[in-house]
Amino acid sequence: MTPAAAKIVILDDKLENLLLLEAILEEEGYEQILCIQDPRKMLPALEVQPDALLLDMRMPHLSGLDVIEMVQQYYRERYADKASLHVPPIMVLTADNDEQIKLSALEMGAQDYLTKPFNQFEVVQRLTNLLKKRAESKQQLAINSELEATVESQTEALRVLSVTDPATGLGNRRYISQQLDAELAGDQDFSLLAVAVYGMDDISRVRGQQIADNLQLEIARSLTDLVTDKGGWLGHYDSNMYLICLTHNPQHVCQTVSLITAAIDAKILNLVHGRVHARVGVYHHRQELAASEQQDAEQLLRFAIQAVPRGGDNQVGEYSQALSEAEARQYRLKLDLAEVTFNTGLHLALQPKIDLAGQRVTGAEALLRWEHPELGAISPLEFIALAEETGDIRQIGDRIIVEAMRLRGDWAQQQLVDNDFELAVNVAAQQLVSGFADFFLRELKQRQLNANMLSLEVTESGLVSNQQVAYGELLTLRQHGVAIAIDDFGTGYSSLQYINTLPADWIKIDRSFIVDLLKGQRNQFLLASIIQMAKGLGYGVVAEGVEQAQEAQWLREHGCDLAQGYYFARPLTSEALLDFVQAPLADFDA
Repeated sequence: MTPAAAKIVILDDKLENLLLLEAILEEEGYEQILCIQDPRKMLPALEVQPDALLLDMRMPHLSGLDVIEMVQQYYRERYADKASLHVPPIMVLTADNDEQIKLSALEMGAQDYLTKPFNQFEVVQRLTNLLKKRAESKQQLAINSELEATVESQTEALRVLSVTDPATGLGNRRYISQQLDAELAGDQDFSLLAVAVYGMDDISRVRGQQIADNLQLEIARSLTDLVTDKGGWLGHYDSNMYLICLTHNPQHVCQTVSLITAAIDAKILNLVHGRVHARVGVYHHRQELAASEQQDAEQLLRFAIQAVPRGGDNQVGEYSQALSEAEARQYRLKLDLAEVTFNTGLHLALQPKIDLAGQRVTGAEALLRWEHPELGAISPLEFIALAEETGDIRQIGDRIIVEAMRLRGDWAQQQLVDNDFELAVNVAAQQLVSGFADFFLRELKQRQLNANMLSLEVTESGLVSNQQVAYGELLTLRQHGVAIAIDDFGTGYSSLQYINTLPADWIKIDRSFIVDLLKGQRNQFLLASIIQMAKGLGYGVVAEGVEQAQEAQWLREHGCDLAQGYYFARPLTSEALLDFVQAPLADFDA
């Protein structure tokens, strides 16, 4: 730092001292010198950002120590914890006998001192040393400031990256949570929309990831335009889910939802050939509920996502407490399904099959039941669908087969039923994989059961979903004497060619054909045609869902072989079934 560039402030109540020091410094080339006699005027002088302060220790009104404290306080208020980098170096002016004051000043932060009377060479040299340290301090301050600016810039860039989805440029899940926290902290009601885009995975597989990425970007842009116009905000929650927040207004939200689904459909039509559609879940948030229920951002996200319709024709769903409870129930059941066994809640209910011509019990269908320890009896319609969704149906199906064989083996060993009494077990599509026939036959052999003691019932949809493998496994079983029945016949993929190639022995007519049997000739003609066709192709015919004597009588008259339903018996326990087998049947001709 050159003398001409240095800013020097001299504080001394003696004018002669000020003039002497000013003359010494001017002779050395110092040009920016501010001389002050009254210590009370020191603070305004600091506005020039001096490079050095020369302070007399003994002055009226304020001592030099008071001025040092005042200067340091000034810089602490302005620069807080960085004050030490900005305080200019201080040189105290003392007499030879002011030893204690000089030491106190040095303890308070003064860097050097000059004794009176002044020596020109000493004044210049000590000030030069002081300014050299000041220059080093300024340089370090500049470096620190540059580093701080760089760190702040990079920190901000990292912050933006941490809340930005790279694929769409929208805010990511963290951004969404932060925004929702801010909404919850406010006093305005709002609506949260979860927009799920279905079909993107198919486009990625068939058309390529680049096409899918381009489509995703276009969808994000369209949603951004819509939401910006509505005064809301949005983020990209995950690969195929967007979250939108709007000011609460049911009519306003409904219009926006319609625009969203239309906008996504339009992008699909313009960019790709494929089936992609949006479903929207809506949660209306009321601030008055937030405090009482202690809701947080994670809860609100869950509510909106739960409201997204899972299937059917509905594109829009709204959150409700009942919906949340149903979701929680399903989640609980899915977890418990993975562990449940025939020792912990599962059991078989057995519905008798009646030979209509001989009016006797020739077999039974094993129906799975689940008695949950806390939730009670769970409907098969509910838990079977969940097991198929989770994939647990395979292990559960295998357990059913093993349990049915155990029962049939006990009956055979104790000679409780005839040897030709057939126990039917339902088989899900997911079970009909390579190796299923080997498993079934191995279990039969292990229990020394005849193949005709058990049969399998398979739905039409189960065969079609994995036709080649399923047909192969069923053909193997038939070759070993295991009877196969096509369950719920007529409700799935029936066609003349399909019916002619079924690897089956029996056709089970679905209850939907029986329930309207007595309501008109058209229904009777249709059912008679199905029975006649099945018999003509060599299949036995079983009718399920028989609830009236007239239905049983009509079925027998038209060639139906077997029937089951509430008219004969509801599903029974093993003990009740054995009693039913021994008891005479009511004559449905009477």
